[in-house]
Amino acid sequence: MNEWGKVAAVKGKSAVISVQKKEECDKCGKCRQGRGENEMVIEAKNKVGAQVGDTVEITDDIVSPLETFFIRIGIPLADAIIGGLIGYMLARLFQQADYIIMWVIFSAIISGLLSFTLSNKLLANVNNFKSNRFIVTSIIHKEG
Repeated sequence: MNEWGKVAAVKGKSAVISVQKKEECDKCGKCRQGRGENEMVIEAKNKVGAQVGDTVEITDDIVSPLETFFIRIGIPLADAIIGGLIGYMLARLFQQADYIIMWVIFSAIISGLLSFTLSNKLLANVNNFKSNRFIVTSIIHKEG
């Protein structure tokens, strides 16, 4: 979500932005703030040093698709490979040469599923931590 708004106040490293409410806002629900029917007030990280009266662009600070892919697929896949290697080593340790494939597959599946479950919880926690967090990305028009 990229929106434009006017800085109403500056509080430390944050800016309070007044944004025109749009029809899509009722469906989104990220802001959950507002003054009236046509206006929302959003507090955002002020990384560009915007001042009161400046027109700024803001965006939401959520997990990117690449981060999502890495957390949901990359971590479980790496853990499945590691689990397979552990299964191979356990089969050799217990002198189960006839069952190496079974040990590898079983260990990889268990490790991958466990990691997939934990990575989904991690992704949910990251999104909850970042939810309703906005960033001022640029100053469109400087006041004064």
